[in-house]
Amino acid sequence: MSKVGLARNLSKEPINKVSSLPLLLVLSLALPLLLWPIEQFFPYPHLVEEMAKSLIAIFLANDRQITAKSIIWPIICGFLFALSETMFYLLNFIKLGHFSDLFKRILLTGCLHIGTLLLVYLGAKKNYFFLLLSFFTAVFIHYTFNLLASNSVGLFS
Repeated sequence: MSKVGLARNLSKEPINKVSSLPLLLVLSLALPLLLWPIEQFFPYPHLVEEMAKSLIAIFLANDRQITAKSIIWPIICGFLFALSETMFYLLNFIKLGHFSDLFKRILLTGCLHIGTLLLVYLGAKKNYFFLLLSFFTAVFIHYTFNLLASNSVGLFS
């Protein structure tokens, strides 16, 4: 067998390889809770969250059982992250006594987290340059969103 054929056979994915997808879905749901203590000491949530979501995007992009055309999984992971984060912020809504902004928060953070995770996923599918470019773009988008959502500007008011 030629070296090219051997290299091609060695690089093929084993048939019985288990996909990392179920773990990534659970991790997407648990990440806001896991990141909360980190964000207490390192007060840059846009950077912390985008780094964590970038790891999910990289694992999704490298999972060979997920086809290249399958962008539904980053969308689902981004939605799970946003849903979990919103449920975590539900305590704030309970403390304030009104839930008028809950639906708006789910909608806006859902679009934010789905969009940024999808952006980094597409960058990770391409190459390292686009991965870095998409990561820094996602951090900028998240930072801008947080700035607009702060009390000074009032996206949620």
